This record gives sequence, C-alpha cells and structure tokens, in this order.
Amino acid sequence: MDLLCADYLTAKHQGQTFDAVICNPPYTRHHHITNELKAQLSQEIQNQFGVRISGFTSLFVYFFLKALTQLRIGGRLAFITPSELFEASYAKMVKTILQNHAIPEAIIGFDPSTQVFAGVDTAGCITLATRGYKPKNTVLIELKTFPGTAILLEAIRLQENTVFEWGTVQVVPVEQLIIEAKWSNFQQMKTLKSQSPPLNNSAKIMRGIATGANDYFCLTDQEVEQLKLPTQYLQPVITKTRLVPDLYFTQEHFETLRNAGHKVWLFNCTEPRDRLPSQVREYIEYGEGLGLHQRSLLSLKNGRWYMAEQRQPPPILFTYLSRGKTRFIHNVMGAQALNVFLLAYPNAQIAQNPERIKALVAILNSSVVTEQLQLFGRSYGGDTIKLEPRELDALPILDPLCLSQTELLEINQLFDALCANADNSTHQKALNEFVHSLQKEQVLLPKRPPIQAHLFQAIHQLTPT
Repeated sequence: MDLLCADYLTAKHQGQTFDAVICNPPYTRHHHITNELKAQLSQEIQNQFGVRISGFTSLFVYFFLKALTQLRIGGRLAFITPSELFEASYAKMVKTILQNHAIPEAIIGFDPSTQVFAGVDTAGCITLATRGYKPKNTVLIELKTFPGTAILLEAIRLQENTVFEWGTVQVVPVEQLIIEAKWSNFQQMKTLKSQSPPLNNSAKIMRGIATGANDYFCLTDQEVEQLKLPTQYLQPVITKTRLVPDLYFTQEHFETLRNAGHKVWLFNCTEPRDRLPSQVREYIEYGEGLGLHQRSLLSLKNGRWYMAEQRQPPPILFTYLSRGKTRFIHNVMGAQALNVFLLAYPNAQIAQNPERIKALVAILNSSVVTEQLQLFGRSYGGDTIKLEPRELDALPILDPLCLSQTELLEINQLFDALCANADNSTHQKALNEFVHSLQKEQVLLPKRPPIQAHLFQAIHQLTPT
C-alpha cells in the first residue's frame, strides 16, 4: 500500500485513476476557501466535465467532484456528505454531472428529525455511485434508524419500493431524476410534478437587508435622541425573528418594541455627504473612526458606505432559518427587515389588493404549504430547517388570484381568527382544511396559462349566475 499525506485538492496525482474512492470530507463552507483555490478547482472541474461551478460551493463538493474525476470507468465512489450536496443552490450542477458522467446507484438520507452527528446541526447523506453511464435505477433511501450495513446493502440490491420499520426505499430510473428536485427526498420529485404553481408565480423573493454593521446601522429610540438624527434618515426595522412572535406585525407591535428599548430604527442615508445636516455627517465620521468604511461589504459602495441596501418595505416576511415552526408574517406596518428574514413581494395583481395579500399569507401559513418546507428547504437535523430564496421560489402553492370574492372573504376571516388565537389548534385546523379544499378544486380545473386563469376568474365573477 502506498500512503500519501497531503492536501487532497492540491496534490498532483499525475493522471492516476482508481477503482474506488471512499471519503468523509470536511464540511467547510465556501467562505473559508481562498478565491485562488476556488478558481483553480473550478477550472479543473470545467475542463473535466464542461460545467462551471458556483463560487458559493462548499468545500466537500470539490472533494466529491475531484474524486469522480479520479475514478476509472466502472470505478466506485462512496461519500458521506451533508444532504446539502443535493439540496443547495449549486446542487443542480452536481446532479447534472452525476447524471451525465456516473450512475448514482444509491442516495441514503436520514429522516429530518434525526441528528446523524450528535450535537451538530447537519443532515447527513451517503452517496454510492459508479463512474460511466448506462440506463439504470437509483435507489433513494430515507432512514429513521440505521438497520445495519448488510440489511441496507440488501435493500439496495433488491431495488424494490418498500417501507420498512427502519426507513423507506424508493426506486427511480436515473433518467427520471428531476434536476430541480432534492434527490435526498423522493417525495419532493412527486410534488414537483403536481399541478400547483410555484410561489414565484405569485411573489418575488429576496433576502432581507445586510447592513455589514448592525450595531451601527440599527438604533434604539434613545440612541436616535442622543445623536439627534433627523427622521428622514431613519426607517422602522425588524432586526430579529424572535421579536415578532405572531403571524402579523403592526404599528402597535412596533411601539411595544420601541418602549422596550430594542433597536427599531435603520439608519438609511442615500444623499452625498456635502448635502447632509451636521448631525448626520458627524455620525458618518464616527463610523469611519470605527473603520466601518473599510469593511468588505461597505467598501463597495462608491464612497457612500453609509448607504444601507435599498428595499421597499416587504408585505410578507419569512423566518427562513427556523428551529421548530416556520412562519410567514404579514408585515401590516411596512417595516424594513434585516437578512434574518426572507422578503416576499407579491406581484402587481396581488399587491394592489390588501385582501389578496392577506389571502396569500394565509395560504402560506397553512399546513398544505408548511408541510412541504422540509421538502424544498435544507434540513440541518432535529427540527432545524433553512430555505434560500430560490428554494422558496419553487414551493408549490394555491394561486390566490384564482379565489372568488366569497372564498377570499372566508380565507381572510379564517386567518384573522388564527391571528387572534394563535395557540388555538382549532383555528389552524380550520384554515388548513379550507386551503386543502381550495387546492383540490384548483387542481381539478382545466390547466390554463396563469393570465388566462385570472381572466377566467374575473369573467366568472362578473357574469350573473
């Protein structure tokens, strides 16, 4: 046996290929990889597979793809990684390479409630693949408990759709694997084939504001008073998800946070320095004394480092990294929000009608939608889940523009009742059942392009019975 102790990603193997690669790579995020190494590895992968990978790719993906380049045709790969390998925004590239250059024979995931590594919020995934391509099946397994190696390998060999006490086995032809789906969850591929339109048909999803220096940009009432900052340079802001425990945020909630001494104002100045009042210039100079203007995020703003990211106040907020229950919050007051939230901006047809905005929030807080968040987001073990903007885009939902005026009134009343009695499961159940019944009706309607569906509904409402 020849053993080499070296950096796997930079070591020169002089074109060697191998019968097998077995790996449990480091789970380092992309922030800790130098730009030089990213560029080098990206070029090597592009030369090999003709695919350019994202700069947001985590370190373990480079290990995975380099290992694939070093396999002989017919060589076998066994990798332990986070399930993010098949769930993140860059996963489409990984799945494309696997479909074109290998046979993903088995992908073994773990039930979202399972913590694979004690005390660590990482959802584990085991990938077994063979280099080369021929039509074959992929066995997708979700484990509740580990049954032992022999039993697991036998389930992969048999290739039968089966539910065991220890988990579920699904068999899918390789060519039917949907690139947009999370391969660590077969149920999502079924969902993607459903007739419900994705959320991005109804709303644009963006990250909240990244200030680069929250303590400087976010201020309390007392700090604003001491600094004598004019109100035109301030905007109401929500800085933490725990500060909004309800499904809605109003002026009354805002005043409660103000009185409790929370940071509720965003310093937002867009004008050139020479046009600013002396108090504002002094505060900017104070920030420069702290060296804030030299921080990477703030130094890119062409001299106006003190200008916060510009966003319209979002009608809907989403707690995208959640332990336990995720929430879509109706931002009635119109406060800004930091990047601990995702922001949802309904399309023009919904945005011009407050009743339809509320209906969209109600739909998003129903179990019809929230139960699918695990499918479209990334599980970090236990009850922790995270969704990125493009993952939330794909979430199938009931189209609020297809609701009749009567349905609109009823769903708004159900949501108001839930907001007034958030701990009452009866109101949540009533909303869930109503949205489920509406979704079934919408699925049974003939398929039409979205604009035709909206016109159809409008004509239906105008036509006498």
